[in-house]
Amino acid sequence: MSHSPHNDIGEKSVIDSELAPPQQQLSLLSQYLKTQDYDNANGIATSLSQEFPNHPVAWRALADLYRREGRSWNALGAQRKLLELQPNNAETHFNLALLYRDLGLDNEELSAYFQTLLLDPDFDQAYVAIGQKIRKFRFRSCQPSLYPILDKLIAAGKYVRPSNVAKAVLSLLSHDPLLRRLLAQPDEIEGAESFQVAVRGISRFPLLHTLMKSCAIPDLRFEALFSRMRRVALVHLSELEPSRELLDFLSALAMHCFTNDYLYPERDDEAALVAELQETVCSPIDGSEAADLAALLCLATYRPIHQLLQASALTALDTVPELRQRIFAEPLIERALTTEIPSLGVITDATSIKVRKQYENNPYPRWVRACVRADPVAADAVFKQSALKFRSGCPLNLANPEILIAGCGTGQHAIESAATWRGSKVLAVDISLASLSYAQRKTNELNQENIDFLHADILDLRSLNRDFDIVECVGVLHHMRDPSAGLQALIDLMKPGGLIKVGLYSEIARSQITRSRRKASRLGAEPTDSQIREYRRALLDSGGKELETLCEWSDFFNLSEWRDLIFHVQEHQFSLPLIDRLLKDSKIRFCGFENPSLIEKFKHFHGDNSNIYDLGAWLAVEKHDQNLFAGMYQFWCQKI
Repeated sequence: MSHSPHNDIGEKSVIDSELAPPQQQLSLLSQYLKTQDYDNANGIATSLSQEFPNHPVAWRALADLYRREGRSWNALGAQRKLLELQPNNAETHFNLALLYRDLGLDNEELSAYFQTLLLDPDFDQAYVAIGQKIRKFRFRSCQPSLYPILDKLIAAGKYVRPSNVAKAVLSLLSHDPLLRRLLAQPDEIEGAESFQVAVRGISRFPLLHTLMKSCAIPDLRFEALFSRMRRVALVHLSELEPSRELLDFLSALAMHCFTNDYLYPERDDEAALVAELQETVCSPIDGSEAADLAALLCLATYRPIHQLLQASALTALDTVPELRQRIFAEPLIERALTTEIPSLGVITDATSIKVRKQYENNPYPRWVRACVRADPVAADAVFKQSALKFRSGCPLNLANPEILIAGCGTGQHAIESAATWRGSKVLAVDISLASLSYAQRKTNELNQENIDFLHADILDLRSLNRDFDIVECVGVLHHMRDPSAGLQALIDLMKPGGLIKVGLYSEIARSQITRSRRKASRLGAEPTDSQIREYRRALLDSGGKELETLCEWSDFFNLSEWRDLIFHVQEHQFSLPLIDRLLKDSKIRFCGFENPSLIEKFKHFHGDNSNIYDLGAWLAVEKHDQNLFAGMYQFWCQKI
């Protein structure tokens, strides 16, 4: 069970030697555990727990042994006894969390992970577990002691995608009395004085600043607050005192608005004021450097300044190097990288050309941090431990797999895959040079050396004359004119018995999105960014069920992702029967859905002995829970 199951056994105890078990018994117990002689280990551990109830070794061993036997409640009792003896031991709390997980005690599990990190802030496995656990968790009370833990979780860049935990983090912050007041009445921030009071208040939350700089903020309450504060800063800029708190807030807000592609609507007279500010910033002005910096930062909350200003005009940003790098230097690096990305040639398919245009103008998604593992794992070992059903005996090299990521976008998933699979060599392909240059920049930053990028249409990839052990194509085929042709092009690149992961939109799960797409179609085939902002603003003003549903999608809180969700130039949707026919026509074998939580829901619906590889049975589950595949059908197949 444990993080280090045999830790301390046979070592000198901190407890007085007169109260400790004989060293011979400890050594024997350790030997039985190492040789997996669990019956004899259980006998000795039980005896020691009775003779030396205040010594931790026996309780640690019993907790581990009970868990191996599937006696989770007995294991929990032993682990709690161990916790009484070692209340300040981080590993003991972590192992307690694992038992709570086995028993389905979600709140207790999460609490134990946090307690682990309060005792040991460098316990990596606890961060990973929290990142997985809180994706759909919502906090119900103010717990400031958790702020530093969540700050590190987001900022570290190796535990989790910040966007995956943003709603949970915001739910925690929203219970803080100070933030709760600001969120409840943002319109009370009217002038320079009330604005600066709000800025000083927000400066007490480094966690909020970290989140603002890391991803879109998927909460309308925080969006209303930040939109209001942005406007008040613009209107009263000349009255603001250039404090460190002010500059830090405007810097964080500028990075946030850059990351969400300037999604927030501009109300009333803002556009005219922004134009005046832009003219002022772009012309020589008198005054202090701090005033120049505040003006630059305020402008950067509304406009991409790398498109407006030369580097010589931005010397004031030298005092905020993180912001200068993010919103000025990085876009210029990407522009230069577009000439270095190799290409298969001119894209000729009419639909591919339209899709490419969308993603050249709106690279998707704009991400800051990924979940980049420091300890890659063997692909064959992971697949063996999964519920996926592959045919063995195929000439695949899963020890050093050749992997194709078809439709990599801005590279977040491709980089994570390259960092995850030990010994892998990844080729990541996309139709958009803007997206690929973003991906290449991030790859260079992270020093990920086992990944190459290629500009190409999936339909043209046969000319590579290469074959791959693994292909991943998630969220791509449904944007092609003929998804089956795209799938066949990828199958032709797979080795015999090769594996492919596919992600396709569910017609059932996207029924509300379909209705929203029909309504939005009145804007035309390719609406401008301004039209999309105004359309979204009208939704915010009208409220109602549609807005409530759209807010469940994180895409609603980033302009490029919002365009991708509702205004995409090409979209197909699928049903499970349609997928079944597609796979049979393509001569690939369905090997299962990879998400364990989906499999749990399937077994809860059909029973533990039901066939999880029967797409017809999955259809019954989806009809019962129409949001089951809101994140797409994501499944693995094998080339026959």
